[in-house]
Amino acid sequence: MKKIRLSLASQILMLCLSLILVISITLSVIFITNINRMTEEDLRALSRETMLYLNADIQNALAPAIQMTRLAASFANAAAEDPELLDAVMAGMLATDDSVFEMYYGTVRSRFEGGFFITATDWNPYGDNPEWDQVKRPWFTTAMEHPGELVVTAPYEDSQTGKICVTTVHTVQNLRGEIAGVVGADVFLDVLTRIVTARSITADGNTILIDGDGLYVVHNDPSLVMTGNFFDDAAKQMPVNRKEMLSGAITVNFSGDTYICSAPVSGTG
Repeated sequence: MKKIRLSLASQILMLCLSLILVISITLSVIFITNINRMTEEDLRALSRETMLYLNADIQNALAPAIQMTRLAASFANAAAEDPELLDAVMAGMLATDDSVFEMYYGTVRSRFEGGFFITATDWNPYGDNPEWDQVKRPWFTTAMEHPGELVVTAPYEDSQTGKICVTTVHTVQNLRGEIAGVVGADVFLDVLTRIVTARSITADGNTILIDGDGLYVVHNDPSLVMTGNFFDDAAKQMPVNRKEMLSGAITVNFSGDTYICSAPVSGTG
């Protein structure tokens, strides 16, 4: 069998074509890699921007409750033992902003030990439940765990309305410098739900709010609120660094075509 011999010109042409093919493939790989990197970098930048705006929106929504709580706590420091005066002051504050649906003050002494509990709307929880006691309520115990600080509680069921709410709380001192009680302002979780679910980083993304244990505080599926756990669900899709997510920094992680961005809500858990 005779071997086919290519002319020198043909060999040079084939070599050139091969080189062009190799260069084209190499450039295509580089181009696609750069495009993917640019897309990822753009998504990281968009994620951080979205989280900052969302945090600001939440802070603005909680601002009236935070301001009322601080003012009430400052006033109560000098009038902690005058329930009628405190009641009138809180009622006046409550009328200034409808995002806060209740304000109240409870003493560190249980009502069964001579303490008292007052509300800006004159709601009387004892009438519905004779065993009700402010010192056992989530908002009260949260404040007592953080004396002298303004704290936003984890969501809980409001015993007045039966709806889920969060409360801004602050301890109150008497003139002797002792903790005399706790003042609080209630905000329905619906307020935060509207804000959180209105923003998403990408069209096919969802935005949720969780507490420090991973429980859903806001979710587009209401049945998962305070029952489902983000860390359990997310682990089914991609590796999740729980410690990193709860570190207080904005994080963005990718796994294939799935991404998770997390950011802290300032002043809360």
